[in-house]
Amino acid sequence: MNKRVRYTKDHEMPKDVTILYDRFMNKQFGLFRNFGLAFFDNFIEQLNELIHEKITKKHEGSHRVAAQIVAGMICGSKNWTLEMLNELWEKLTPFLTEVCNNLNSEVLSHWNACVFYMIINKDPRRMFRVIHFLCTLINAKSTSNTFNESARWCLIQNLDKFHWRIPSVWCEVYKHIAELLDHSSLSVRTRIA
Repeated sequence: MNKRVRYTKDHEMPKDVTILYDRFMNKQFGLFRNFGLAFFDNFIEQLNELIHEKITKKHEGSHRVAAQIVAGMICGSKNWTLEMLNELWEKLTPFLTEVCNNLNSEVLSHWNACVFYMIINKDPRRMFRVIHFLCTLINAKSTSNTFNESARWCLIQNLDKFHWRIPSVWCEVYKHIAELLDHSSLSVRTRIA
């Protein structure tokens, strides 16, 4: 039962509340917010199919859709219970890890936008799972593929949206950046700058 049905069940919603509700509680975009994990398994199957798309013409579009769905899941889970969030991230972390390990130049911008929309204007205390996932990217072993290395740091750069509110993470980032200052690839050095 959604919020409006619960609210109007016992009494009529006043006109001024209805105007605000219709403006700010758009049900079309609240699939994960309103229904929780009910459709998550269906979506994760579709996400796996999207990122494993073999047709070259559809590859970029498939990743774009997958990135938008993932961002919607995270944004929709903002007010979920801890148990629901644990279940979500338990299933979503392997998927995101696979995506990050297989990034290419065509899809990097879509996944970068996904991370951006996940964390923009959010409280880091509510987004600690996203921050933790990005920290696993920081701590991941450096690869010989310089594009994957710079793509990983491109995603990590989104942590700057939290500014000063995550000092312990910044200490970890600076420690790893110091090790990469003499990296042989210009693109990696530029990305960490």
